[in-house]
Amino acid sequence: MVDNITAHFQVHKNQNAVNECLRRFRLNFPKIPIHIHGDAGDDFSYLKELYNVEYKHWDNSISPRGLSGGNWRGYLERVLITCKKYPNEWILFLEEDVNTLHNNIIFPTSDFAGIRGHSLTAQLTNYIRTLHPHLTDIKFNMCGGSIAKMEALVKSIEFIFNENIDMDYIAKLDARTIKYSDVLISTILLLNGCIYSEWEQLSETASYIVKPNAVFDHSWKEFYNKDDWQNFINYKDKK
Repeated sequence: MVDNITAHFQVHKNQNAVNECLRRFRLNFPKIPIHIHGDAGDDFSYLKELYNVEYKHWDNSISPRGLSGGNWRGYLERVLITCKKYPNEWILFLEEDVNTLHNNIIFPTSDFAGIRGHSLTAQLTNYIRTLHPHLTDIKFNMCGGSIAKMEALVKSIEFIFNENIDMDYIAKLDARTIKYSDVLISTILLLNGCIYSEWEQLSETASYIVKPNAVFDHSWKEFYNKDDWQNFINYKDKK
């Protein structure tokens, strides 16, 4: 039984999708620790008993879709809380649009992995390459279903919090780094010299990215309502 993963899950509303995501996850991973952060939306405290999860409700909203105004720091603080509460080998980023298909995980050989990497700006890519010449795949993609070595992520967050890197300067090189959580997480790992790769067990069937042995499928919107779906489409178009 897989027991070397901790799942980090931030929720807001959309209860049907959240419940179905957790139900399918627990069918395949009944014992993996899950830390749910309620982002100033619905009260999901009932999930604690239903799915054996840790739950913390926050009164301030820090949406992964909009981390400007310094919210990027608060988002990383929540991720760090999950890591400190349930230290493990790997951390998995759950979202309510992640479908769990089976539990036969083959872990990536890299430090963090997602669906398919997207390019950072040339300016930020060159900056990271100057810091870490060994990195060959300088890309981002830490959407739902992505995975990272927890030790590497904790070190990367603390590296940023200790002001070893000026994130205001990084944002000038690529403004997305302090706006979107997937870009933020990828960037701080890269800034700490961590290696990225595509994960063959994370698919995105809705975008025609099909993997024959995927454990997780991202952008699975079957249980989303119309407004949530429209917001998702608009968000993707902006990126």
